[in-house]
Amino acid sequence: MTSRSPFTVALCRADGCAGQCADDLLDRLRETVRKSPGGVLVATGCLRGPLSCGGSGEKGGAFLVVQPCGDNRQPSGAAIPIGPIHSEEQVETLCRWLRQGHLSQPPSALQDGFRAARLN
Repeated sequence: MTSRSPFTVALCRADGCAGQCADDLLDRLRETVRKSPGGVLVATGCLRGPLSCGGSGEKGGAFLVVQPCGDNRQPSGAAIPIGPIHSEEQVETLCRWLRQGHLSQPPSALQDGFRAARLN
């Protein structure tokens, strides 16, 4: 199934942020976004700021923000913080959620790290 709901994914590519699954996550997100009409993938710097950057700790892990959009590419709700992503299982969960297109509520396993820190 491919999402018919437009979205933008902003993926942190700051040094050390993405951890061990960095290349796999980027490849899988590219594949998911290419197959999703209206999907956009943006590689960006740190999403959390220097005082709470996930790349500064031992665990690391990828952080990203998903912005659901309308057909006109305008935001259609709050941006959704995701991360840290540490495992292949989380990568699969993320990509499945994006493909399904029901972006109002992400799986809770994808948001644990952002609960403790505010976005930049």
